[in-house]
Amino acid sequence: MICSMHTYKNKFKLLSINLKENNFDHFPNMNDHLQQYPDYNFDQENYVAEINNVIEDFDVRLCDFKQIEDIVQYMSFPFQ
Repeated sequence: MICSMHTYKNKFKLLSINLKENNFDHFPNMNDHLQQYPDYNFDQENYVAEINNVIEDFDVRLCDFKQIEDIVQYMSFPFQ
């Protein structure tokens, strides 16, 4: 479970970086829209801010899991 939380968090970080760099590989609908309407003024900062809010929310809501991460890891893989 903890591993999947890190995975989601890393995915959100990747999305944020991609938006900052105007890389829309993970946003095909936005990419299509921008190709159809090249004069559209896309302000990615709003989207980046929302994604960063989700990352912060993960940290706040799941901080209890961080405290027991080593125990959960040991219980999941005791011989590692």
